[in-house]
Amino acid sequence: MKYLFLIIIFFRSIISATDTSLYEMNAEAFLSSESANQVIDPRNPNVQLLDAALFHVSNLERKKYRLSPFSYSAVLHRIAIEHSEAMINNDFYSHENPYNSSKKTLAKRVLGQTKEFSQMAENIAEFDIISGNEEMFCIIEPKRKGGDFQFIDCDTGKTIPMQTYKELAINIVKEWMDSPGHRSNLLNKNYKSLGCSIRLSKKPFKTQNSPFSRITQNFGG
Repeated sequence: MKYLFLIIIFFRSIISATDTSLYEMNAEAFLSSESANQVIDPRNPNVQLLDAALFHVSNLERKKYRLSPFSYSAVLHRIAIEHSEAMINNDFYSHENPYNSSKKTLAKRVLGQTKEFSQMAENIAEFDIISGNEEMFCIIEPKRKGGDFQFIDCDTGKTIPMQTYKELAINIVKEWMDSPGHRSNLLNKNYKSLGCSIRLSKKPFKTQNSPFSRITQNFGG
């Protein structure tokens, strides 16, 4: 399953974006690394790799269109993490957080932490972690109470593997690039800074729902 939403906000105050040294590797180096090509373990994901993979794939997409790469923004990253975790922990999928009035909207989430950006936008998505065509798999129920559901290829009977960190990020960005509004955010020359967060569903393999992610991408300019 995959669902996409976006939101765009402009503000009057202008403060230049700042860069950090947290994401020092360029996109090509990161995405060719052994870490980025590990298969995701939904029970124990490396959230740092999840977030960095999406950041670097986004920059790789910018490079295709001869656009300057996004600078990593620690504050936008933190805001993205908070929203992705809120969507997972409170089981909602929206730009608006109905459980926290002080962080209900993108404007409140950003302005509550920084006045750095004159304009901002947000992409969100919901995406399965299993590889291949996620709409074409069979489910085997657990043999005992509390056991794991299995997700298998209906034709071969083989367990469907999870995606790698790189694969998941590439597939998310591909879906955004196929959506005019999300694409516009990713390729907007006015957005200079980026923070990304991917968080995975709780208790993977314990329900008939395949393991999935909820994603937040915050832009600033």
